[in-house]
Amino acid sequence: MKNRTVGFLLALLSCVPLLLFHATKSDLLLDTDTSFLISKLNQYNNPWRWFTHDWPLENHFFRPISTLFFEFDNRVHPGSNPGFGLTNALICCLASLALYWFLCEVKRSIPVAVAGTWLFVCWTLGGWFFGTGWITLIIYVPWVLSLVILVRMIAERKFLWSSIGVAFAGFFVWWQLPYNQPDMSFRTLYWLPGRTATSMAIFALVALASYVRFERLGAASRPEREPTPLDPPATRSSNQRSEPYNAWGWFGLSAVATAIALGAYEQAVMIPTLIFILGVWLRVSGYQTRFAYQIIFWGLVVAYAVYRVQIISVAPSNYQKQQFRHGAGLYIDIFNYAIPGLFGMITALSTLATSVLVIMNDVFWGAVGSFIANVSTWVTIRKTFIKPAIALSLAVFAYLPMAFLKQFGHYHYLPAAMMTLFVICLFESYWPRLIGAVSPGAIQAPKRETRAPGSLPKV
Repeated sequence: MKNRTVGFLLALLSCVPLLLFHATKSDLLLDTDTSFLISKLNQYNNPWRWFTHDWPLENHFFRPISTLFFEFDNRVHPGSNPGFGLTNALICCLASLALYWFLCEVKRSIPVAVAGTWLFVCWTLGGWFFGTGWITLIIYVPWVLSLVILVRMIAERKFLWSSIGVAFAGFFVWWQLPYNQPDMSFRTLYWLPGRTATSMAIFALVALASYVRFERLGAASRPEREPTPLDPPATRSSNQRSEPYNAWGWFGLSAVATAIALGAYEQAVMIPTLIFILGVWLRVSGYQTRFAYQIIFWGLVVAYAVYRVQIISVAPSNYQKQQFRHGAGLYIDIFNYAIPGLFGMITALSTLATSVLVIMNDVFWGAVGSFIANVSTWVTIRKTFIKPAIALSLAVFAYLPMAFLKQFGHYHYLPAAMMTLFVICLFESYWPRLIGAVSPGAIQAPKRETRAPGSLPKV
């Protein structure tokens, strides 16, 4: 990969807005959880205590790594609201850079990784930090493209269902850019306890990136198919895999990062599942993924669970009892990741059964249109749907354990990082179909009455 330095500098540049907009409010430390946590840090004055006890809020969580970030602030700049806020921003910067590395390893493209990193930073900031006008522009893009597709079909007097599908799909694809988790910014940048999820995301992304690098460097390639007459000829610039060589250092880094992430936040228990899904991604990409080695990551989760029950009560705390949830909201949030628009469509149909007059409500048609756009997208990219589907499953499983709790924005931080990969893959699959839909049709050459000079006679 060329221009690594330029790519890293561009990714580093994306962190500047995070630092510029870091929390500085005077009431940052007055939050109930934060003030109680800091009082416990001052009471015990022992950073190593949290590796063998419940974390400072004493609500049955094992989070020694994320607690160390509070210890750092409390010792370096005690009582400083801007200091604590700056650390929150720095943690988000490190997570963004870890995402850049992850995207580099998975997509093998520096420009794509830079674009994904900037998109993630925009989401972390609660929107497009360079102006809300861009959101308005993105919202109207699919309408303009639909009009172009319609004009083209009218001009050519040719109706194509595939082009109609591309038009509907555009509403789903383009509207993925403004990520719809507005509370995520507040809970990660401007709420200090949210650093539990953001610090975990750093090590989780490092674990995922280093695992992909381990397989990419050390795994054998799957047997390639026999070339056909339509394949381009091999040249000196063609990519050729070298013989597999030792890359166990990256595997070790992945295991260590997984262990550290488990000590930061409970959501990290999904790392082995995410690694398995990435193994499937690599398999689809032509690598002989060594799934048997992944047992190490599952072993780390088991060891974490065993150690945790030795030092923390298995019985749920009063806080945990308050946070656990069940019912329709749980399933709606899960399916909003996996199948956006499904429950909106179900709700619209149920209200339609109550009264036909709901068809005069724009909310009804919005729910129907959202579901149709989602279905149209997968139909449109059906020939290249595998990688977008794998990327989406990464986001779904990253979020899954947090769906069983009452919602806070920082639960979506790691899933949002996975969603950047989904958006990238979605656009890569959708873009060729869009170009085909808006481009003029091929012009049929006039029929030649006589054979071309020098051509062989028909027999």
